[in-house]
Amino acid sequence: MTKFVFSVFPLLLALAALVGWQWDINFLTRLCGPTAMNPATAVGFLILGLETARLISHSTNATADRLGLSAIIFVLIGSVGKLFDVCFHTQLNMDKILFAQKLLNESPPNQMAPNTALCFVIFCVVALMMRSKSDRVRSAAQVLTVVPISVGLVASFGYLYGIAPFFTVTIFIPMALGTAMSFISLAFGMWRIFPQVGFAQIFNNDGAAGRTTRFILPACVIVPGLIGWLRILVTRAQLLDGEVATAISVTLSAALLMTITFLTARQLYSVDSKRKIAEQHLLDFYSLLAHELRSPLTSILGSIGLLNGGIVERSSEDAAELLRITETETNRLLRLIDDLLDIDKIEKGYWPLEYTEAKPEQVVSGALNGLQGMASTAKIKLRSEIACTAPIRCDVDRLQQVLTNLISNAIKFTPANGEVLLQMVPDDAGVKFEIIDTGPGIASDQIGKLFQKFGQLNTISTEFRSTGLGLSIAKAIVEQHGGEIGINSELGKGSTFWFTLPT
Repeated sequence: MTKFVFSVFPLLLALAALVGWQWDINFLTRLCGPTAMNPATAVGFLILGLETARLISHSTNATADRLGLSAIIFVLIGSVGKLFDVCFHTQLNMDKILFAQKLLNESPPNQMAPNTALCFVIFCVVALMMRSKSDRVRSAAQVLTVVPISVGLVASFGYLYGIAPFFTVTIFIPMALGTAMSFISLAFGMWRIFPQVGFAQIFNNDGAAGRTTRFILPACVIVPGLIGWLRILVTRAQLLDGEVATAISVTLSAALLMTITFLTARQLYSVDSKRKIAEQHLLDFYSLLAHELRSPLTSILGSIGLLNGGIVERSSEDAAELLRITETETNRLLRLIDDLLDIDKIEKGYWPLEYTEAKPEQVVSGALNGLQGMASTAKIKLRSEIACTAPIRCDVDRLQQVLTNLISNAIKFTPANGEVLLQMVPDDAGVKFEIIDTGPGIASDQIGKLFQKFGQLNTISTEFRSTGLGLSIAKAIVEQHGGEIGINSELGKGSTFWFTLPT
């Protein structure tokens, strides 16, 4: 909902002004300053605010689209009519249709300011251009909004400093402060229509560029503006000599701008440091990935070479063993590719699950049966204890993927003649799985890295290095099921990986 804030602000001011004119509530017509907002101006903001909000929502309702277009043209005609009155001394008086008698009773008679009419014309053109399918046209529309932003800022500073020429065009009624603020807000609202187009993509960016821009731009306006206002206030009150006040204001401006620069630089330094760490993680991952790909391919090519070279008889037991090695290493490659595809799905937020009702024994046996060979080769005792009988609603394949990853890790890091136990017990959240090993355990300062993508423990030897994707995928699967995952471990006392699933 925050994306609608800039379009809602002028809407609220416009509604307040119209209510004020209707029921003679001066406070509402002059909500932000001494000059009352003209009713026609309020109607213009009402229409443009609603149309901006509709464009931000990218509504596809054809009727609303036609009504919005008609309303924009209505505002455009009224604004152009006002400019005609100013330039050619005509008497169209489109800004005096509403509450005509009340407008005349004002002193001077209330009317739409020329700079207000000009800004409305620009905004109507911008709203029409935003309907284009061309990014170039949309970008050009964003550039046009700089004009009403500038007009609004100049008028606002004029009110702040008490300098009438900043918000008044010759003999005409001045632009109301609420009008100036509404134009600035409406412009930022227009930038939210297509936030990934033109220079608005920098302002709306969630990264360092966007955060820096959203911090620096307001600071560059507010800081000098307030310091200038204080200087004028002090000078007019004759509290300080003009030269002293100028020197103090310049010093304050420099100090505050230096502070802003430092804060911005610190933020950019933090982002840069994180980027370098991420780049190093990526380089490490590429190195590990190359190793993970090379090892099974070397085994596969070696087996094929022995068979094709006639060194091993194709019908012998040795040939069968080579084929088994080839199949094992091929499956290893497939698992690696599956991990990479899973990570891609996680990054894109597309992670569909196929829920079914499964018996606990079915889930556990499917994972254990595939790992008995690995455990036997490593001389690890692998067993299970199931204390749950109620069916589990889950994606069986994905859940077995989690169990396989956790159990295979436990087998890998448990010394020979050790034990890995899979327990399944009732839990307050539903059901809890625990994979308990008799391995070396994990230091507390290393546990935080476990479930991070590409995470590697500093204490792991190169023999056991992997891509670091398995646990991050397991975490994503468990969380997608609505559960939690974690570890309890202590150096020298083994580890217990656990996760819960709701029932």
